[in-house]
Amino acid sequence: MKKVFLIFISILAVSLTGCMKKYPLTEENTNVVAEYMAGLLLKYDKRYSSDLLSYQEMKETSDNAEDKEEVKNENKDETTQGIIDSKNDAVNEDKGSNKSEIKEYTLSEIIGENDFDIQYVGYRTADTLSDDKTNQVFSVDSRQGYQFFVVELSFENKTDSEKLLNLIKPDVKYLLNTNNKDTYKPQSVLLENNLLFINTNIKAGEKLSAILVFEVPKDTDLTNVNLVISNETVKKELQVN
Repeated sequence: MKKVFLIFISILAVSLTGCMKKYPLTEENTNVVAEYMAGLLLKYDKRYSSDLLSYQEMKETSDNAEDKEEVKNENKDETTQGIIDSKNDAVNEDKGSNKSEIKEYTLSEIIGENDFDIQYVGYRTADTLSDDKTNQVFSVDSRQGYQFFVVELSFENKTDSEKLLNLIKPDVKYLLNTNNKDTYKPQSVLLENNLLFINTNIKAGEKLSAILVFEVPKDTDLTNVNLVISNETVKKELQVN
């Protein structure tokens, strides 16, 4: 077979020498022609396996590579989106957990009297206040053009023994807010049940009624009134009407 190749090459060389036009070739073009001719010759050698791919094979290889790259990019996009979704879920869960951790403080905790169950009872308006409603031994009148807005709270000793109820606490503040506009401080009127002056023992299971007295103009709109009770760190709002 090698002899056949040599004879074929010799004949081709002689024939080309006599009739072929001479074209100037660059070094790169010469290498391409030489490689192509070698490929044609070796094509008839049964023991030779060509590494060159046909056009169809090259096209299929290119298509497969593009498909793999597309799948790879899709997987990458899905992975990236999964990471983003996971982060969003984590942020949402964190927000949800923060909301669930917001504590609703009781009046007992804010005022600092955990031995007592403290509840809002109600409110009333009045021009005159007294210690004894029957005999009116001692009374206090509101200023002209004003009226008293009285908030009542109850304090029940929930323990099995007598406890001291001391509400004289400068760090606890009480404010009355009307229609989210005007704010009023409680009056230091000298009444026995004025919450600001209570410091007494309460027996087990007994209740004590105490009041906060605010003086507001008579023409005040009382459709939306809140009592704000706070200490140095937290506060609580009660709608009192």
